[in-house]
Amino acid sequence: FPVTILIEKNGEVKVFAQGLDDPKGLAIVGKDLYVADNHRVIKITPDGKSSVFAAAEAFPETPLFLNDLESDAAGNIYVSDSGALKGAGGAVYKITPQGKCLLWWVASKIAAYKRLMDY
Repeated sequence: FPVTILIEKNGEVKVFAQGLDDPKGLAIVGKDLYVADNHRVIKITPDGKSSVFAAAEAFPETPLFLNDLESDAAGNIYVSDSGALKGAGGAVYKITPQGKCLLWWVASKIAAYKRLMDY
């Protein structure tokens, strides 16, 4: 079931992006919107074109549940992996502007409802 992000402008509903799996965290870097979408990070340009910015295979460990996104002044994106419900797999990854995924922080569990800024 594809998820669609809708933007309402002047009472009109417009399809902005389609084909998302389970979008959670959002971050704007420059003019682009980045979305934590289950096991990958999607980049959506202002004209609504989307592409996979970081596929599951690009991460040092296959993500279990990408949740929140934050960015820094250099354009790096930090994405949390909440891991499994029983505590395995929690981590925070740094994704460079070129799309390289690096393990930034390991945790036994990152609460799915927490924002990265809460840590």
